Amino acid sequence: MKHYYLGLLLSAAFSLNVSGQKVIDKAGEKLSMEKADIHYVNAPMTRAQTADELLGCPEGTVLGGEFSSEADYVGFQSSDQGRPGMPTKFYQSFSECYYTINGVRILGILNYYDGESNDWLTCDGRGGVNAEGEMTEPIRMEVSFYRINADGEPGEVVFTKEVDILGNYLGVQYSGGNIYEFAADLGEDIKMESGFLSVSAVDMKDAPSCWFSVLCATSVPGYGMVSLGDNGLMGAALPMCYCLKGSGEFSARKALKMVRILTPDNYSGEKYEKVQVELMNVGSDDIENARLELWADGKLLATESVDVAIKSLESYKYVFKQRIDCSAPGVHHFEVRNVTAGDEKLCDDALAFTTSKMEEGSVCESESEDSSYEYITSVKIGDINCQSDNSGYSDYTDMKTTIIPGEELELTVENEGSGVYIGVWVDWNNNGTFDDAGEFISYIPDGTIKVSIPEDVDVTAGEKRMRIILSYGETTPCGIYQYGETEDYTLVVSRPDASPAIDVNVKSIEAALNHDSKKVELEIANNGTLDMTGNISVNYLLPYSPNNRYVSRIADNPDVKEKMQPRKVACKDIQSAPEAGDESQYTLRYDMGQQSGIALTNYPSATYAQYYPGDMLSNLTGMQISSIDVYLLDAAQKSSVVVYGENSQSAAGEELLNQSFVPVVNSWNHIVLDKPVTITDKDMWIGVKLEGFDSDKYYIGIDAGKALRGFGDVVNVGGETWWSMGDLGINSNFCIRANVTGDRTPAISWLTMDKKDFNIAANQKQTVNADLDATKLAETLYEAVIEIKSNDALTKVVKIPVYMTNGTVTGLDKNEMLQSSIRFNADRSLLIVESGSDMKRVVLTDIAGKNRKDVNNIGQQVELSLAGLNTGIYILSIEYTDGNKETIKLPVTR
Repeated sequence: MKHYYLGLLLSAAFSLNVSGQKVIDKAGEKLSMEKADIHYVNAPMTRAQTADELLGCPEGTVLGGEFSSEADYVGFQSSDQGRPGMPTKFYQSFSECYYTINGVRILGILNYYDGESNDWLTCDGRGGVNAEGEMTEPIRMEVSFYRINADGEPGEVVFTKEVDILGNYLGVQYSGGNIYEFAADLGEDIKMESGFLSVSAVDMKDAPSCWFSVLCATSVPGYGMVSLGDNGLMGAALPMCYCLKGSGEFSARKALKMVRILTPDNYSGEKYEKVQVELMNVGSDDIENARLELWADGKLLATESVDVAIKSLESYKYVFKQRIDCSAPGVHHFEVRNVTAGDEKLCDDALAFTTSKMEEGSVCESESEDSSYEYITSVKIGDINCQSDNSGYSDYTDMKTTIIPGEELELTVENEGSGVYIGVWVDWNNNGTFDDAGEFISYIPDGTIKVSIPEDVDVTAGEKRMRIILSYGETTPCGIYQYGETEDYTLVVSRPDASPAIDVNVKSIEAALNHDSKKVELEIANNGTLDMTGNISVNYLLPYSPNNRYVSRIADNPDVKEKMQPRKVACKDIQSAPEAGDESQYTLRYDMGQQSGIALTNYPSATYAQYYPGDMLSNLTGMQISSIDVYLLDAAQKSSVVVYGENSQSAAGEELLNQSFVPVVNSWNHIVLDKPVTITDKDMWIGVKLEGFDSDKYYIGIDAGKALRGFGDVVNVGGETWWSMGDLGINSNFCIRANVTGDRTPAISWLTMDKKDFNIAANQKQTVNADLDATKLAETLYEAVIEIKSNDALTKVVKIPVYMTNGTVTGLDKNEMLQSSIRFNADRSLLIVESGSDMKRVVLTDIAGKNRKDVNNIGQQVELSLAGLNTGIYILSIEYTDGNKETIKLPVTR
């Protein structure tokens, strides 16, 4: 692909020259960088100023994409509509602008491309610029704002204006060219939370001898795009330095932003998946009535109220009580919509997302776009010895080697390229996604690791796909990434000849109870040649916890934001967690077992913690945290376990516990609390405070991920701000666990087994009863896992998920139950009901039971006018000609 980025780039160090560097371009190319520099020349300032002060955003800026001397690369991009033969226009994306905009300030350079020298030359000293470098004639410029379309490109024009701007010389040069400040008042207020800004020259007066370019830097958030004559729109190598100016007045009093979907991920395939969305109040007033809809394939599943007050400019992570069913193979389409009454719609009011479950026998795709710089050259493990050249993806699954329980195979990977990550995954359960417990093996720190069958994962005999990914940065096992290579091989799992072999007839348990009880029989069979012994335990996932994937209670196997610079190290020795103790009844945890560790190189101290919301902890009210386990790789000068009380999701409250301890390095540390902490229905932050870091050491242990962002991975380095490590590039949870003692509450005692131990002869079976008791429980969905551990050498543990709905159905099956598609038109003045079945009658009533709309004999589609209805909750009843009926609650906003 032909590339039109024509700027020079600068290294991160101020006034430092660099050549031969590589940078990732959004258009998909790696660019060879030419030498460049930036320095002062007769700065017209009354006092000494740094480059950041001279080129940074001025007072009155409400959103800035600033130049920084810490930028990895700096360059320029032509943005001149009058450029001969190649008119250009630069577009800069922006987001998180919560204040009105009434002015724009950018940095620019006057230059042109010289065909004879094949280089860019400056225009300094030409017409319109005096000997001191000051501009004497203004430039006619176009300033425009655009909405972002569905393709992430400039779409609808919100504002455009041509204005004459006289550039202000800042006394700083870039590659010999003067840097000018161009500022313009817009003459009106613009209210845009996100969009594109474009500033381009319309008339340079002396064209074609001089063109206009914008200054760009990697320090700017967002991305740039540029239109290049007839070549259309394409991604720019670097974003543009800009400042949006305003009075500081909020764009809206009431505005809820749906920031992102946290769970589920793209390859979730469970029947009871949780939907977690991150919200943010971007208006001036607190929002106390946030209300959301959850849609699946065009059908409304649930409307839920967020029962907290979200303060101005604070975020909140909301977990829907409604679950979604992603268990059918294929792609599932979902959407979360903001239907908060009175919202001024400063932001998009919907977030769409999809989940995919692989068809049986299929596997998710993994491939790089460019393997020419970094790629795998050799893989050796067991009987596999593969020498290869570069390719985005290579299928070597016809190359196989056998692995048996307890065996460690040495995997050696050689590669071309430096500064790369090499990750290894094995799809032990053959579901094609590589993201289940135990399937990430490790990153390879020095070319060699050991591969073995994990002991705490349900593994059967047969062929398993091993995936090796070499990438220019950390990546996931599924998806397209930019630089590197993926190679797949086959491990053949073999069961020892003389061994018991467990088989359980029940794979999962589902029950809908109404404050009553139920008994379920499980049949455990020994299909092996030796006697089988084992034990059965029950582990619970608390209602309203942020994750819906069960993690075993005891593991059997292993500004400020910009300055944190977290580093991760791979660990060769993975240790099981300590036993919680005989008195422990439950363990609060998010990690999946220690896998590696991290360091924060720019700070001498930090508090690593896990956040537990009050509605989750309410299920353990009255019980106590009596001990805390934490994995530490190195010892800080001072170590303490800490517990904080409730404040908000983004800031801890008062300190409830601070107990120092002497750490044991490269190990789990078990700290018994001098004074246990009683659990209530209030939020709690549980962690470890480490003071006195060495910059070259790693301290806190982390798992292999995925991070429960804002819950299992929060860190504080001073002040009130807590950061999510997942947002800083470390997609893992801290290895911190709180052991709970006291009398068990109903939420962790509703499932019991009539046997704890078993002994089954070869080719024999035994029946075990599971008793589900909902008589003392509140109405919601409850989850647990029955763990059956045995002396089967291969399948050492079988995990059976249990889902029990008590009382009112949570709505999981509404997607299957609803025969109709129910939606509003764009301005929510019409309710549109469509069905594949003939409808006999549709009735809309208010919560007092009064009929507001009543339509008969309507076929398969009807539109109900909502004119005259007040904002509130209404009941929609649909009666079909075949006798079936449906009833659903609908929020109506006016």
